Amino acid sequence: MKTLMRAMAAMLLFSAIFLAGKKWGILPATKQVAMAANTPATSHVSQYALAYNDEVTLKYMYGSTVMFDCTGRDKKLINGVCETGRRVNDESVPGSGGRWYCYFHYEFSDGSTHGPYSETNMAPCLISPQ
Repeated sequence: MKTLMRAMAAMLLFSAIFLAGKKWGILPATKQVAMAANTPATSHVSQYALAYNDEVTLKYMYGSTVMFDCTGRDKKLINGVCETGRRVNDESVPGSGGRWYCYFHYEFSDGSTHGPYSETNMAPCLISPQ
């Protein structure tokens, strides 16, 4: 019982010293940080911090990992997730020597597009419905 009372008295004494030091400026104030983004607290939140939080959420909810190398004309980073766009064939034009020129673009879930692009084939490409 004496040990418990001594421990409680020591904790109270330590707390009083700590709080008094804070109040009188003996101990430096601690910096506040935005814990979610792990960045200094400001009124502006970086778009990259949100993308990182989306990545963490996806990883723990679905077990998926996000590709950081999101390169290629058919790829786009949307909300921290590398998405492959849907190819839309716009036009097929006959060329010389039995070749066909296919013009196309990519559409993404956020409504954006990449393109136009072209490729040369030995057969016409199917035109995508609008």
